[in-house]
Amino acid sequence: MTHAPDEERALRAALEEAQHALKESERRVEQLRKSALEREVDSRARQLPLEQALAEARQRFEAQAQSFEARARELTREWQAEVLLREAALKQLRGALEATGHVTRGDDRCRRCGHEGLLHNVMVLDSDRANSLLGVGRSRSTLRAVVCGGCGHTELWAENPVSLVAAAKERSR
Repeated sequence: MTHAPDEERALRAALEEAQHALKESERRVEQLRKSALEREVDSRARQLPLEQALAEARQRFEAQAQSFEARARELTREWQAEVLLREAALKQLRGALEATGHVTRGDDRCRRCGHEGLLHNVMVLDSDRANSLLGVGRSRSTLRAVVCGGCGHTELWAENPVSLVAAAKERSR
């Protein structure tokens, strides 16, 4: 029987130790739960301002995008109005040139500067009829010109070059 009380004491000690270990484990589990809960709350607390900042940034972006789109529409309308005004002015200028006999051909370009808008069929007048403009004597040929509206380059041609050649031959005799 002496053996039994020692065994009983040992069992009681082991039971107390096990109960203590169980309480310590429960306390540790509770600490871990609290720690995990705190981390989750802390993570959500940090995440919330990020989500709010992202939402605010999206709102600012949308507002700027709408502002830019409105400005682009406004500029497009202004540009279209300017194009219409310039087309009307160009049409009016072409009409005036055609009315004077100076026709501007859009497909012709100046040989020197590449400018479009050459004046065609410009009549060249000689103010001194006694001496001809070309110095070949009197002849019956109208001299016409093509004049560049950009650089002033001018090309001349005679409507009756045969008459000019004959006048030049007469003068050289």
